[in-house]
Amino acid sequence: MNKEPGHETAHHILNVKLTNKGLGAVIRASGLTTEQSDRYDVLMTTSGNRSELFGEDVYGVSGGEYG
Repeated sequence: MNKEPGHETAHHILNVKLTNKGLGAVIRASGLTTEQSDRYDVLMTTSGNRSELFGEDVYGVSGGEYG
C-alpha cells in the first residue's frame, strides 16, 4: 500500500450475517440415501454409544498420557 501524497486508496465495508442451522441440517441437505439417513438417525438417537465408551464424561478419559 503506497501512502505517498497523491495516491488514493479505496476502503470497502462488507457486512455479512451468518446463520448456524446446525450439523444436522447440513447432513440432511447433503443428499443421503434413505438407508444412510436412517443410520444417521440411529447414531443421533444413541449418541453414538458415547456413554458406553466414556461414561458420563463424553469429552475425555482420565488417566493415560494426557490426563
